[in-house]
Amino acid sequence: MRFEGQVTPGALMRGVIVPTKVNKDVAKAQEKYEGLPVEISIEKMEPERLFSFRWHPYAIEKGVDYSAEPTTLIEFVMEQMKDGVLLTVTESGFDQIPLARRVKAFTANEEGWGMVLKLIEEYFVGKH
Repeated sequence: MRFEGQVTPGALMRGVIVPTKVNKDVAKAQEKYEGLPVEISIEKMEPERLFSFRWHPYAIEKGVDYSAEPTTLIEFVMEQMKDGVLLTVTESGFDQIPLARRVKAFTANEEGWGMVLKLIEEYFVGKH
């Protein structure tokens, strides 16, 4: 995703989906979503420990207004371990997503977060 503006707690960030330049397989999977608008609300930021935000999961239907739906909460938590860093990514709140979209949104986001974690891993091990 590409956003403009200052990333700070409480900020409402608007941007668009753009394919990564880091991994060609992930970029190919992202192409079908390129240019779609994204809106996130930054919840918390604790440098080198926590980043969290809210959004409307799998909000990809053009012309659909998702603003009346509840959001999910995404949390990236880093914890220093004896031999490295443990990164935990959690998305909660799917139980509040309308039933008609819930399974599809959960499945799509589960796949998407898998790709994001692959990119993060490649970045940290220097394979980018």
